Amino acid sequence: MNAHVRFNGLCIAWLSATLLGCDSSFEVDLADFEQLPALEGLDYSRVVPSDSLDYWEYRFAFFGSAPPDSVIGSGGWRTKDSLGSGLIASFDSTQAETGFGIQCLPGYCFKYILGVSDNQFLMWATQEELGDFLGTIDSREEAIILVDGFRYHWNTVDKAEGGIRDVEDGFELVVLKTVEFCAPVQTNRYVLHVSTSGVITELQEEVRYKDESACI
Repeated sequence: MNAHVRFNGLCIAWLSATLLGCDSSFEVDLADFEQLPALEGLDYSRVVPSDSLDYWEYRFAFFGSAPPDSVIGSGGWRTKDSLGSGLIASFDSTQAETGFGIQCLPGYCFKYILGVSDNQFLMWATQEELGDFLGTIDSREEAIILVDGFRYHWNTVDKAEGGIRDVEDGFELVVLKTVEFCAPVQTNRYVLHVSTSGVITELQEEVRYKDESACI
């Protein structure tokens, strides 16, 4: 049995087969939220790494796939073309063996970040390293990337399953996360707070989808 703590201090709920607790209702006013976009639709000029990099890529990979991996977004103070053909070839052929935001069961896909600084390659491939890469969370784009790295996902056409708004000390997001993968397959819905310091707090949680007979 897993513990879920409501950090607003109201209660502690315990999760078993169904969601229980002092308040089982999921209350959020979606009027102030804006629709969460797909990762490919983010403005990556608003993603500012904690350290200046010549160039970096936010990548999606399937385990065991041949290079190059898919590029979700990129940034840096230089363009990729300016790196030179030799460096670009080495950069494109460099891959991570694992990463953050792991999905695609029963397969294995993940995301990671590869950067260039003074002709040296730098890689961020864990949740902790993703936080180090982002540093202070100064934009919605950075909050979205951080949340994605912790395996939350969202609906890009329905704010009830994918929304974001600015709040004091950060951002709030309405997102989903699959928490059980076989008999049942269960996906919960959350309201998250992402602080400017990069702390993710689950403010609310409920069972959104559940199939007792399925396995992934």
